[in-house]
Amino acid sequence: MNLKEVSLRKVPIWVLSGSVIFPILMFLGFIFYGLSSGKVNLFFWMIMPSIFLEEVFESCCYNLSNSIFLNFIFIILFWFLIGATIGYWVKKLREKKK
Repeated sequence: MNLKEVSLRKVPIWVLSGSVIFPILMFLGFIFYGLSSGKVNLFFWMIMPSIFLEEVFESCCYNLSNSIFLNFIFIILFWFLIGATIGYWVKKLREKKK
């Protein structure tokens, strides 16, 4: 069975940038952890979306806001959307320059 070579040029830029943001965030976690001598958590980037989710759903759906699984899914979607949005803007700016 031959596997076709996957060309990254065929993958939309917003998918690439949405996926690439996770290694960047992990790298920043290691950098901040090292610079602060362990005072900054490696997963600091998970805190902001988690707080947002809990505040939005705490008043109406308390059990939903405390779900670890839902929280993890929301964090992944949150950062993927930010990365995808950045990729979309970069694509639009490149098209404008041409």
